[in-house]
Amino acid sequence: MRPPFAFLVVLLAAPALATLALAGSGAGSAAPSPRSAAGRRAALDDALAQLELLSKKARVPTTLARIRAYRGMSPDQLADSKRGVDLDELLAILKRDDVPAEIRDEAANAIIWDQAQRSDPALDMGGRGLKRPRAAFTQRVLPLLTDANDLVGRGLAKRVCEGLWPSASGKDPALRDCDPRKKLSCQSARAAWEALLRR
Repeated sequence: MRPPFAFLVVLLAAPALATLALAGSGAGSAAPSPRSAAGRRAALDDALAQLELLSKKARVPTTLARIRAYRGMSPDQLADSKRGVDLDELLAILKRDDVPAEIRDEAANAIIWDQAQRSDPALDMGGRGLKRPRAAFTQRVLPLLTDANDLVGRGLAKRVCEGLWPSASGKDPALRDCDPRKKLSCQSARAAWEALLRR
């Protein structure tokens, strides 16, 4: 269970407050030296910096934290199937039209991240047709490309597909001409992607 924010504030501020209290205990007998004043100031600045960091972390949505956790993984961690955050979770975030567009954009960037493409088994290119993990994953992206009510989602789906298959668009006019603002062009592109992924 997460401790209340106010408790964390007090906990982080305690070192600075203790320093100030100790320094102030001798205020009646002598003025504080410049060194002790500087020390108190440094302790207070440090506590305030920690509080600001805590505040920023508290404001980060869970979806964004999960995306950034994935982006922070090393190649070895990405290759581990038990790593905790996977591409299907990122795709689920990408598909949610109730999530802010900038967070969905970060999910798309994480999916097509070059290190993920090299190290995540879900993006492996081995095999043929839809037995290739990357092809199977892309197939799960395609419904978003033709979502009639989600313009942002259609644009992100187009970017993900093109990011995972960078040379495909130049070979097929239906892929090249896909425009998220034009639903019919997205439907044509989806059919072209499905044919390409089955090859």
